[in-house]
Amino acid sequence: MQLKVIFPTLLFGISSICSASVIDYAGKKEAFSLLAKPVVGNVTTPDGSILGYRLYNGGKSDSTPVILVCGVNMLQNDWRDVIPPLAKDRPVLTYDNRGMGESSVMNDSLITMSNMVNDIQHLIQHLAWKRINLVGISMGAMISQSFAATHPTDLVLENLILVSSGHKSGLEGPIPVGQWIEEMHNPPNATERYNFQDKLFSACLTPEYIRDHPQETKAFLELIHAGKNRNFDAFMAQCVRALSHYDFTEALKTISTRTLVLHGKEDVVLLPQNGRDINALIRGSKYIEYPNGGHLLYQTNPEVIKEISEFLVSH
Repeated sequence: MQLKVIFPTLLFGISSICSASVIDYAGKKEAFSLLAKPVVGNVTTPDGSILGYRLYNGGKSDSTPVILVCGVNMLQNDWRDVIPPLAKDRPVLTYDNRGMGESSVMNDSLITMSNMVNDIQHLIQHLAWKRINLVGISMGAMISQSFAATHPTDLVLENLILVSSGHKSGLEGPIPVGQWIEEMHNPPNATERYNFQDKLFSACLTPEYIRDHPQETKAFLELIHAGKNRNFDAFMAQCVRALSHYDFTEALKTISTRTLVLHGKEDVVLLPQNGRDINALIRGSKYIEYPNGGHLLYQTNPEVIKEISEFLVSH
């Protein structure tokens, strides 16, 4: 496998069949209080993929729900610290991208950008929602902006929030993910996968954050390693099929949704020029760049969570 060819840009990184149940949330119980038991369900898409989701505060039907869209190699549990403040006042839906976590896919060839965009629509149809807000990070922001440019006219997308998003190929940072993968066995063993996750997610922070917040960094990496089915094959498919080449320039120009763009100046996964370009391309969008921010802004700069909450209620 010629990874240097396959990863030219990887220097970072209808009807449904459904079921639902209630489980205890495994994250910070003191923060969740009454929100500690999300409704857990799944939706089967037309191509046989199963999307596992969790709905927090779903009974608050007078507020527009928020859908949180995961990035590359992310699981819905990774939103742990983001969910409580958002779910205080509205329903919040998290889900795993196809092939990851609690979601499955018939084969990895079905992990494409267009299919992941359509997955949002399958979830919305299943829940019978007519209005939504979208918050996406990294690849999840790319999925979200693609959805915003193509969503059905009978759906109202009130707010679009793009965190550490990509604009087009060539604006990735210098972390050598392809080299890391080439150095592993095929398939990688458990130790190699563990070390790879450590390197990949540490690169999503900043050296200063890791130095100044050792306990928070340790807890963050423990959360990453505790994630179930952080599927390496699905990660590879996300990179090869969904992100090997992309250019959202024209799609971004068509977005009329009220939009907030957030990016870290120290992001070495998707360079901050992405956020600046996206802000310039989406009419009337608001842009905030965090001088000390990394790729996973909600970790390096938790104040972004308040910024997101305030944006959702500021109109």
